[in-house]
Amino acid sequence: MAYVGLHVHTHYSLFDGIATPQEYVDRAADLGMTALAITDHGSLSGHREMYRAAKSKNIKPILGVEGYITEDRFDQRDKDSREGPLDLIYNHIVLLAKNQQGLENLNKLNEIGWTEGFYKKPRIDYDVLNKYKEGIIVTSGCLSGTIAKAIEAEEFAEAKRQIEWHKSVFGDDYYIEVMPHNPAEINHQLLALADEFGVKPVVTPDCHHAHVGQKDIQELKLILNTYSNKIEKDATFEKSKKHESLMDRLDYLYGADRQMSFNKFDIHLMSDEEMRAAMLSQGIDREDMYESTLEIAAKVEEYDIRDGLDLLPAQYQN
Repeated sequence: MAYVGLHVHTHYSLFDGIATPQEYVDRAADLGMTALAITDHGSLSGHREMYRAAKSKNIKPILGVEGYITEDRFDQRDKDSREGPLDLIYNHIVLLAKNQQGLENLNKLNEIGWTEGFYKKPRIDYDVLNKYKEGIIVTSGCLSGTIAKAIEAEEFAEAKRQIEWHKSVFGDDYYIEVMPHNPAEINHQLLALADEFGVKPVVTPDCHHAHVGQKDIQELKLILNTYSNKIEKDATFEKSKKHESLMDRLDYLYGADRQMSFNKFDIHLMSDEEMRAAMLSQGIDREDMYESTLEIAAKVEEYDIRDGLDLLPAQYQN
């Protein structure tokens, strides 16, 4: 095994993933993985269950979050008031707790996101990320990350500025992600920037369910979350029943060309072989990006997560 999963979205993120932590861990164990990370969108609520499930299978749990970051967490301008393709309400960023201090800082960052920074999503900014950086491993995120967005907009100076800032703050604990679901050109640009700035690349899956058998239900939940009121004008339920598979039925009802769909992507927890085949199909054959997943896992220390605590308030008879 030359790769471990650094992204897992559980059912705790609203409609964003359908598998339980135990299902992900069972899949990881079957694949021979030695570590697995949980990175729900904006939520840490799956941490304890993932921790217990991973420990039960002798897999190292990596507790993290796929957070939302913005230049100013108090900025509540709507998208109609923003200028240019990079003036966004938020971008995605992946934060992993390297140790107990990192886990405490992750909790603090998430608390700030949900209180001070909440607008559309629980957002943090660079000031608080810098303040609570100890024990945190940062990866650059998916296509909604700042670097990928800058590349997409051909704003390469901004992409380089972002890399320089993160590298100066997090040093060797900062990695640039490539994903099999990214367009090949974006992945090649990400790798070129990683090499230019001496930042290690890491390959990650966009993982929303544990195995391929859950894909149809995952697509249905995505539609319920985003397209439930956008049924095709001439579609009828009776005609939809002529389509044998659930995915074909959903394509008929909501349009095969809908803006968001997982139909053409593999977003289960991919095996080493599946990941390598996907990256090779884009002409990318680099061992270092797989080795980085193992390096990150090796950096993660044991967390102090205790069970059996009596957390109920004291009861006074008087």
